[in-house]
Amino acid sequence: MAKIITIMDSFNDKVWLEVIKTLLSISVLLLTWLLGQNILGYWERRKRRKETDRDLANQFQHLYAEFKTITRLWKVQTVYMVKDLGDPKEKQWDLLSRATDAEGKIEAILMTLSMERWLDSSECETLGYFRQTYQQLRESIRQSKYMEVKYDDALYRLFHDLSVDVSHLISNRKNRKRMTITKSKENLQNIMEVRSIHWEMKLGTYEKLARESEDTDDRSR
Repeated sequence: MAKIITIMDSFNDKVWLEVIKTLLSISVLLLTWLLGQNILGYWERRKRRKETDRDLANQFQHLYAEFKTITRLWKVQTVYMVKDLGDPKEKQWDLLSRATDAEGKIEAILMTLSMERWLDSSECETLGYFRQTYQQLRESIRQSKYMEVKYDDALYRLFHDLSVDVSHLISNRKNRKRMTITKSKENLQNIMEVRSIHWEMKLGTYEKLARESEDTDDRSR
């Protein structure tokens, strides 16, 4: 009888050992699967972010070129060819349409950045000024006013500084925080709070710096 009990105990020990081995194997497989899914999910999200950033960068470069093109065409129409154009109003309407389209696409980019980036107040301000630059272009065409954008001009320098800052912001995603709807709304609100009066003050700062630079150059001659 004692021998039978010993055999049963040995059998039970082997069964439990196999059960434990099976549970350990399942646990390892499950843990490996979960880790694999998390890793795959991480790389998939990173891939999508890179694709989004690349698309935004391409759109931004196109709109940067469009701004330069429209300002040059507007200068040609208002300064050099005002008497030569057969229907200047039609040409003006075409440029106004292009400026309006560019402004709308810039706002779409700003919306995407607001939804996906943890922006600080300085970055929102930069984006707001950049948006205002396109709005000012549209308004100048609508009001038939020439918008001077030439090398060493204050507006030229302001636009290029803002362009570099926005391009850098798009290409260098720094935040790793999970976005919230509250933060997205805050981003967009801060961007939209930059109005025409703020843009004019910013441009005035650049004009002051340009005059000071000219005065310095004159004194050094």
